[in-house]
Amino acid sequence: SVGSETVSEDNGTTSVTATLSAVSGLETTVTLLTSGTATSTDFSLPLTITIPAETPSVSITFAVAADILDEDPETVAIVIDTVTNGTEFGGPAGQARTITIGDNDLPPNVIMEIAGDSIEENFGTTSTIVTLKLSAVSAKVVTATLSKVGTAKENTDYTLTDTVTIPPGITSVSTTLAAMGD
Repeated sequence: SVGSETVSEDNGTTSVTATLSAVSGLETTVTLLTSGTATSTDFSLPLTITIPAETPSVSITFAVAADILDEDPETVAIVIDTVTNGTEFGGPAGQARTITIGDNDLPPNVIMEIAGDSIEENFGTTSTIVTLKLSAVSAKVVTATLSKVGTAKENTDYTLTDTVTIPPGITSVSTTLAAMGD
């Protein structure tokens, strides 16, 4: 079959069908190739479709493997590689199907930990570490914006970055909260 569709990561399946233009007296074998952003751990698909003699079509199941990783949608392009006892309709580039695997995982929570409850303002600079941790690993960049409240004045009493970026595959990053001496 030609076309594209989206299949959800949570128990998603769809059929891939090979249909003959006319019933054959011979067994026909269709070999498939896959490419795209999804890997073989994201889905399962038999790469051979065998159509018995005197049978017009056979369907196989494309099954999505669920994971717990927050990620962008992934694609699987399916094309015909070879046909035994038949020819591909439309030639080598004539048949293609793209399946998009839609992610069903929620983004991770961001948890902030500060190494101490207070830091002293003195002659010079003292600091503490602010660590942002994810509740689960993510395949996406996670950006956290830090809101600052209280009576201390930023860039007069302390310095702290406004935004912290956690790269894909990393579960925590740290930044410095620095007190500025008067």
